[in-house]
Amino acid sequence: MTDLIASQLRRSLRGYAPEEVDGVVEELIERVTAAEDKLYELDRALQQALRELADANQKVARNIGASSELGTDFASTLRQAEMQAERICREAAREARELVAEGRAQADLARDQAHWESQEVLAEGRRRAQALLAKVKKTKKARGSRSAESQSVLGW
Repeated sequence: MTDLIASQLRRSLRGYAPEEVDGVVEELIERVTAAEDKLYELDRALQQALRELADANQKVARNIGASSELGTDFASTLRQAEMQAERICREAAREARELVAEGRAQADLARDQAHWESQEVLAEGRRRAQALLAKVKKTKKARGSRSAESQSVLGW
């Protein structure tokens, strides 16, 4: 994700170009949204699988009397399938949460970095403005003293 920011943002005289930062932030938001959507879909699929499994377990329980050996094997297979489905869904949900967290962290980082760079640019602008103001005052003062000197020489 850090490569995403580095590969898409060019440095400008004032830090990163704001329109590019906005683009990266927008892309990160899209990724986070996609990860959240995927997490929601996986949760829905898990809930559906658990309902189907519960129905199958009920059918197995009803049929165990007719064929206990087959029913036991089938129930065991269903339990294993249920455990595997739950594990897969937990892993998918964990991955989705990690993607969302990473996307948010990258968006925060990009925003913070842009903020600090803008503060640096602002501070540099203020320093330059103060230096120019001091130079203008010095020049004005020098011109004023020369004018007073000229007037005294001329006797005005």
